[in-house]
Amino acid sequence: MLIAIGVYKVMDNVDITAPPEFKRDEKSAFKSQGFSFWGDATNPLDTFDKEVTKKIDLEVLKKSSCKHFYEDQKHIYVRHLSHENKDHVIVLMTRKELDLVEAKNLFINATHAFIRPQKVNVTFQSILANPYGYTGKDCLPETLKNELAQNIVILQKDLDLLIERGEALENLHDKTIRLDQSAAELAKKAQNLNRCCSYW
Repeated sequence: MLIAIGVYKVMDNVDITAPPEFKRDEKSAFKSQGFSFWGDATNPLDTFDKEVTKKIDLEVLKKSSCKHFYEDQKHIYVRHLSHENKDHVIVLMTRKELDLVEAKNLFINATHAFIRPQKVNVTFQSILANPYGYTGKDCLPETLKNELAQNIVILQKDLDLLIERGEALENLHDKTIRLDQSAAELAKKAQNLNRCCSYW
């Protein structure tokens, strides 16, 4: 189904009338589609680089959720992404046409893999290896849910320690009160004893 995920930085053009230029990010990934004459794997994103980039109107792309192209027997989905005050586009390349929900979830998970890969523990390679695992859900809430469960365990341990400390402080307070009472009784007895012996 999914054969490539590409992230492209939109390069700043001096000439605003010229079409935008795109630079492929090194995080882009693809499944090998065969080998060229020289023995290296052919990258399906080359089709996007050569053909589709000429057709992209960045302003239209910014206003739409996704653009779909069909080029070289591949469905190409393109979505705008603004990250760190820079314009990027994310490209999904598939053999079959995706429905809107599948494309949306793949874009969401690819965006997470690009922006916060450590947070969601997802890479482009893992999405390519199992695209169906990422078409029906957003992986960020699941990751946050796991982190929340871990934090709840930590908070529960801290709460147990606080309760134990509170009990220890109560015991210490009770002992302090008893010691204070014993000291007061001892002082009274010492005064009485001093009165009795002061006649000598």
